[in-house]
Amino acid sequence: MIFQSLLGQTPNNPLIPRAKYQKLERGHGDAGIYQTVRIMKKIKDEYREKPWVIELARKIVTDRNAITEPEQMEAVFDWIKGPEGKPNIFYVKDPYDVELIQKPEVTVRMRTGDCDDHAIMSASLVEALGIPTKFRITSYKPMKNFQHVYTVASHGGQWYPLDTTLPGKPFGYEKKPYTRMEDT
Repeated sequence: MIFQSLLGQTPNNPLIPRAKYQKLERGHGDAGIYQTVRIMKKIKDEYREKPWVIELARKIVTDRNAITEPEQMEAVFDWIKGPEGKPNIFYVKDPYDVELIQKPEVTVRMRTGDCDDHAIMSASLVEALGIPTKFRITSYKPMKNFQHVYTVASHGGQWYPLDTTLPGKPFGYEKKPYTRMEDT
């Protein structure tokens, strides 16, 4: 409902400008992950100030009557995940052996993205509401490079995970145990 009311039925809505994917030629291992996260931060910092992102973030929280910061974080989380079985942004992996980074307008237009695209989208929306975020990178296998990234948002000295890629998991859920974790 929010998605359709802001974006309309057409992919040509003037509120959301067209953009291309950014294919990342990155190094391997942790160096490549850190490079990806640096680019993600630049995109998030740019998009949290875009009028359409601010408008979407405010519409999400007002439609949910989300007053407190944790309620606003949860509203953004729930909007991305959508009602059960009908996400606004579907989780779809990048093409095999390719790292693509999407700007939020691509994620919204396509209604798809992998974990880094979900993280950029959620962090941009949450920061448009004045709430600080970080990207959490994790690994779940011993001696492995980082494998996953998601947004964490701060309120009252606590960091709330917003991992919108995990099916059926609620706001605040975090897959554990991880063998490595870093907030950046």
